[in-house]
Amino acid sequence: MAIPAEPESLQPVEGGVLQVQGFPAPRIWLLNGDETELLQLQRDTFACNWRQQLSNSPYPRYQHVRSGFEQAFREFTGFTEQSNLGRVAPLHCEVSYVNHIPSGQGWDRFGEIHKVLSSCAGWRSDAFLSEPEEVRYSAKFPIRDANGQFLGRLNVAAQPALRRRDRQPLIVLTLTSRGRPIGTGMSGILGFFDIGREWIVRAFADLTTDEMHRLWGRTA
Repeated sequence: MAIPAEPESLQPVEGGVLQVQGFPAPRIWLLNGDETELLQLQRDTFACNWRQQLSNSPYPRYQHVRSGFEQAFREFTGFTEQSNLGRVAPLHCEVSYVNHIPSGQGWDRFGEIHKVLSSCAGWRSDAFLSEPEEVRYSAKFPIRDANGQFLGRLNVAAQPALRRRDRQPLIVLTLTSRGRPIGTGMSGILGFFDIGREWIVRAFADLTTDEMHRLWGRTA
């Protein structure tokens, strides 16, 4: 969960190149005792992250991360106001889920991403090209409310990787919702987080194959 440095543009997408000049902004990392929770501060970014350090570290539920962000952000904005540093006025919000899907569980080779993602077609047996060595996937979907109002975008990316601790092949599937707060204050920030998280959960079900659902024991 984050107040990001690079806001999601609310304008139509056009081709082009973004050039950034100058030195990157200083970044501060604050870790909890077991280094599974990370608070990241930059000049224009406030992010609360969870990361798995050990294979047996429990995966936190959404409400746990949401509550941690709310507490940390309230403390941070209280500090800035008491120190006469100005009022923090978030312009954009971001919530991300990063999924590591290891080989041997429904797929074996990086060219078999179609076995994980339903939108990636497989290769015909009579095709001129053989199975690719690897496949990457990227897509953007508009996020809209029940009235059709544009709220932001859901960004999806899947790419091959090797797990650091044992070099296990992975498909890393990242889903990120970005958009403006739904209203003012903390309720507006949390409001977009809740919508963004719902889109991520439902998109994950849409994007992944029925066979993977069966292997994961997903029933709905």
